[in-house]
Amino acid sequence: MDNISFSYDKISGDDKSLSLLQESNLINEGKWICAESYEEILALIQNYETETVSKFSCYSADKNFGNIEASVKHHKIRWEDDSVPFNGVPFVIVGSKVFDCMHGRDRKVSFKEEYKMRCNDRKVSDHSYFKSYEMIQDTKKFNCSSQIKIKEVLKFPDFKIIEDSKWKRVTSSKKIREAISKNEAVGQKIFLIFLPSMSSHTGHFTGNAAGISQPIDARLKEEIFTSSEFITSVDEMRRRLEIIVTREIFKKSICPSKSNKRFFPSKKTIRSYMLEAIRKKRYSNIDQECLIKKVEQWKVENPHRRIYLRPKGISEN
Repeated sequence: MDNISFSYDKISGDDKSLSLLQESNLINEGKWICAESYEEILALIQNYETETVSKFSCYSADKNFGNIEASVKHHKIRWEDDSVPFNGVPFVIVGSKVFDCMHGRDRKVSFKEEYKMRCNDRKVSDHSYFKSYEMIQDTKKFNCSSQIKIKEVLKFPDFKIIEDSKWKRVTSSKKIREAISKNEAVGQKIFLIFLPSMSSHTGHFTGNAAGISQPIDARLKEEIFTSSEFITSVDEMRRRLEIIVTREIFKKSICPSKSNKRFFPSKKTIRSYMLEAIRKKRYSNIDQECLIKKVEQWKVENPHRRIYLRPKGISEN
């Protein structure tokens, strides 16, 4: 970053983002933070979710978000914003992204109603041999208003004004427009992220009590998909994940409680992801097609072996 100061904290690197959350009053206050790359933003969100025992999912994103090469000549040139106080440096907001708390507003109500109607129709139809379960709580959505907001900003420090006046703003904006039209404007990309305070969460448990409803961490999910080739036991996979959590992910920090299902998933969750990994690695969901492919592989690996396979429905003649 250059010497142009913003009135919010700056981060750089995963360890620094974690220390920022732990040492400052950010979790209790909620504020805007500046980062140099989207990777830093993702690391900050990950650490924020861990510290607050929460989970956020993407709700909306502008089509230009992440595409800094997109034309900015039609974007509004700004001097201040709710996330950027006036400091003399003009900028444009290239794109924005919003993450909802996983207990936020249910945005798929109509889809779920249609699915429920299809299930009810199947129950009353002939030959409906499938298990049904009565769910006391059929949703995790409780209209929580907590959101994480991200803005991708392109600022122009070369066109900084010292004194704030309408005339200087208009003059500098015209110069920027001319430079953009001639492809001479040199902008500096930054990301701004707003992390909400804990008090913004409503309608659900927060803190350690929320750990029981947390989905599995993406890093553990990736480990299950990678290790499922040589680990077939659920208990062994669970032990491996615990080692990764305690000795790698939280090597330099305090490990969460074992009630936190994000880092200590249940056997049922681990088993379902192991089965999903096996299904994704299959050539086909039809066993016969998988066997044909396997026989072809065996013939290539061991040409001296004589293997004969007659698939079902194919005559010997």
